[in-house]
Amino acid sequence: MSNVRMETGAEDATYSLEEITELITRLDELAGELLRVMEEQIESVVASHPEKVEQFTEEHTELKAEFKKQEVAFVEELNRQVQATFGKSEPVKLEMLKQVYPGSAPAIDQWRALLRDNSRKLKRKHQQLVDLLRFAMGRNTEMMHSIYHMYNKNNTHYSSTGGTSDVASGMAINQEV
Repeated sequence: MSNVRMETGAEDATYSLEEITELITRLDELAGELLRVMEEQIESVVASHPEKVEQFTEEHTELKAEFKKQEVAFVEELNRQVQATFGKSEPVKLEMLKQVYPGSAPAIDQWRALLRDNSRKLKRKHQQLVDLLRFAMGRNTEMMHSIYHMYNKNNTHYSSTGGTSDVASGMAINQEV
């Protein structure tokens, strides 16, 4: 994000965009950290390290909360600056800053592209992690069914009518081993 520079003609405009610049920089840093942590989560799931999965899940939760906090601060600052100029209470977009600070249009375009790119990357990585976790859960379910099925093959439960049926897990009455 360090390559984004503002060039404005008015000194007060530079000061006003400074807070938005800081918020966008922080959002960019947090997005990078979230991507790193999600990659670590994926590697931990693949390597079957539950302790690391838990560690990175906690870290992910903390980073996501901080990201949401910065996101809210960014939207509030954007609203404050745009509404101060237009006096409107309608939804505000980053594009509207170009009308407030026309000299900063290239920087605003860079911010918009950066935020959109980070959003896409985070969404894609999140979906990758969710898909992997669903796959792992499915495999674990299949494995548990296989284990119970093999267990029940070797155990018989006799009903009151004299017929046999599978033994429920943990049942120890009328078993033939």
